[in-house]
Amino acid sequence: MECRYKLTSFKISRLPLPLVIGTVGLLLAIAGNFFPDTLLQKWLYFFAGNVLLVSALMERAVYFIILEVIVVASTVIAFVPGHLILKAAVPLVMSAVAIPYLLSKEQYRNLASILGILGLVSLALGYALIHPLIYFLGGFFLAIYSFIAYFQGERIAILFAVLNTIFAATALLSMF
Repeated sequence: MECRYKLTSFKISRLPLPLVIGTVGLLLAIAGNFFPDTLLQKWLYFFAGNVLLVSALMERAVYFIILEVIVVASTVIAFVPGHLILKAAVPLVMSAVAIPYLLSKEQYRNLASILGILGLVSLALGYALIHPLIYFLGGFFLAIYSFIAYFQGERIAILFAVLNTIFAATALLSMF
């Protein structure tokens, strides 16, 4: 009996390992939506962000690495007692640093990337202002960017497209 799976090309149901790992992160983040404003939600988002960061690192997906570093830092700061303004400063400053870096790279000087950057800024403002409309815009722009990136061949982007579509829909529903 021959083994079809080698450790160097580990796949489950023909899915690359980064997508399998990222799917776990996606499911953890979705689960976090079911426990709003709780310690459990913070932990689920923390673990989800780290797992998604690992999958983005494995794929060398620069934009999604930056996104998840901001998300993970924001989830860590959520555990720390302190003034909301100080907590909001972390994702805002990180986004402000990420934007010039992204724009310095030729591959991020296009309309899709501008939508991605708007998503980063909206995400950071969402953490700062804690307003559903801002969260919606962040999820919306991130989802659009992610779908475009996926159709341009960045396979890990599908996870972020699905996740941010869900986050945008959740934020939109919370406004009504």
